[in-house]
Amino acid sequence: MRLLLFDIDGTLLRLRGGIGRRMFIDAFESTLSVNVAPALENMSFAGRTDRHLVTDISDRMGLDPVVTATAWPSIRDTMMSRAQCLIVPDAVEILPGVHDLLKNLSREAVTLGLVTGNIRSIAFRKLQAAGLDSYFTEGAFGCEDPDRNQLPPRAVTRLNSLNGTTYAHSDAVIIGDAPQDIECAKHNGIRSIGVATGQHSSRELSACGADAVLESFRDVSHSSVTILA
Repeated sequence: MRLLLFDIDGTLLRLRGGIGRRMFIDAFESTLSVNVAPALENMSFAGRTDRHLVTDISDRMGLDPVVTATAWPSIRDTMMSRAQCLIVPDAVEILPGVHDLLKNLSREAVTLGLVTGNIRSIAFRKLQAAGLDSYFTEGAFGCEDPDRNQLPPRAVTRLNSLNGTTYAHSDAVIIGDAPQDIECAKHNGIRSIGVATGQHSSRELSACGADAVLESFRDVSHSSVTILA
C-alpha cells in the first residue's frame, strides 16, 4: 500500500480571475488597513504556504513583522471568510485528467491525502467547489507552519491516526507542480512525482530531483496508475 500526498493549486486545480490574490488583498486591508496589491505584482504563489506568503507580503510592504505575526489569526480568518464567498464552482478549473486519476486511485490499495500550502478550510473549499472533496479527508496545511518542509510528517501522522495505518515516510509519495513540493519530499525521505501543470516545466521539476515527472494527468490511464502507486 502507498500513501499519496497531493498538492492542490497547479496540481489538481487552479482558481480563475485572481481569486487567490484577492483574498490576501482583502485580508490585509481588513486587518491592517494596508493595500498590499503592489506587493503582489509579479509575485509567485507556487509552492508557498499561506503563512509564508503573509510574511513575505509584510516584508515587501515594510510592515513591522511583530505586528503582522500578531495579526496572523485575523488575516487567516478573513481569508477563510472571503474564500467561502469567492470560491464557487465557476471559479475553479479542474486540471486535465484529475477526475479520472482520483477515481481510479480510489479503487487501488492506496490512501489519498494532502500536503498543501493552503489554509485548511480554504483547501477543502477549493476541493468542494471542484467536486473533489470526497477523495480527501486529511493532510497538512499552510496555516500550520510557514516552512513547507515541516508539513509532510504532520500529514503522515494524521492519516495514520485517522485510518489506523502504519505508513512510514518510505511508503509515501508527494505529488505536486512546484520545486517546493519536490524539496519537501526530499527533506523528509519521501519520493516525489512532479506534474508540469503549474508554472514549472517537466525539465525544471526533473532538475529539482523529482523521482518521476508527468506532463499532466491526462494520459494516466487505469493501467498506468501504478506509476503513482
